[in-house]
Amino acid sequence: MTNSLSEQQKARQRDSIHTPVLTPTRQTELAAMMRLSPSSLHQKDRCCWAAWQECKLRPGVWISLLDEAEKEKRTIRYQKSEELIDFGFILDGCFTNQLRGFRNGLREVVNQPGLGGVGYLPEVEGVVQIPGQMRTRVMHIHVAKETLYSLLSEDMDSMPREFAKILEGGSSKDFFYHGAVEPAVLASVRELTCGIRSGLPRKIFLEGKALELVAMQLFWLHNRENGVSGLSLSPDERDRIHAAKEALVENLAYPPTISVLSQRFNLSINKLQFGFQEIFGYTVYGFLKEYKLQKAQLLFKQAEMNVSEVAWEVGYVNISHFSAAFKKRFGILPKQFLNSIRRIS
Repeated sequence: MTNSLSEQQKARQRDSIHTPVLTPTRQTELAAMMRLSPSSLHQKDRCCWAAWQECKLRPGVWISLLDEAEKEKRTIRYQKSEELIDFGFILDGCFTNQLRGFRNGLREVVNQPGLGGVGYLPEVEGVVQIPGQMRTRVMHIHVAKETLYSLLSEDMDSMPREFAKILEGGSSKDFFYHGAVEPAVLASVRELTCGIRSGLPRKIFLEGKALELVAMQLFWLHNRENGVSGLSLSPDERDRIHAAKEALVENLAYPPTISVLSQRFNLSINKLQFGFQEIFGYTVYGFLKEYKLQKAQLLFKQAEMNVSEVAWEVGYVNISHFSAAFKKRFGILPKQFLNSIRRIS
């Protein structure tokens, strides 16, 4: 279909974030957005490309958006080989991404709204697990390594040492940081994805917002470098962090304290908190709260339970506290959410 388009039509489409051209070349570029390679996808998974939108802003800089709402859960296996610096932002949806190719081997990334990441992964493969019945919205800003180096120029000294080496061409190691982003960053992402106010120069607006987000995320990296200097996780510590996570959610009504987890898995409290933030993007209790609310939403969809029953099932004794937490997280009261599910079914 794309072969029948004139060069003029293709140029117009490449300038629009709403109408991407999926020629073989563009599919290769799209592959970098979520570390996906079209050639490695099963035929049944390739429908996901229809949900991709992208816009080239300048040589070496473009943005991409995945926005889909599939009914069925999907597992997508992929591989990727691109020398790009990717800045990612999760707006909606909860999904896992198992990455293989890191210095420490296999790593599981739990993606949830409010999280983001900065990565340089020239060679990586893995598996994405996307649940059904939920909107998934992810935005990326992709910058060529040489382009970012030229943009930073005199500010290279403020970058983390490993990251600076990559930009300068002195290192080919993987670099990846994943965690909760500032509310101001998410506000800018939503402003970028929700369109442009009438009268604003479109390309200038998009490029300005994208570069603003890159700057904010680089400042995030700078603060992380200064705030957690000297902390890292060995493969064995990562395994213990995962085991601690399982113990944390085993009994939602009576979860273990941080002190108990620290002693049980032989991790200092600082290391435990850092590990949860590094792997899951949350503090220990932040992860527990998010897990409870996500499970509550799932129970409303899959089980014949009322609001009180769901609240107790996920460890809330006070129904008012549960309702307030649910509304703050999902923007709707649990009773209203349950009624909407029943009307649909």
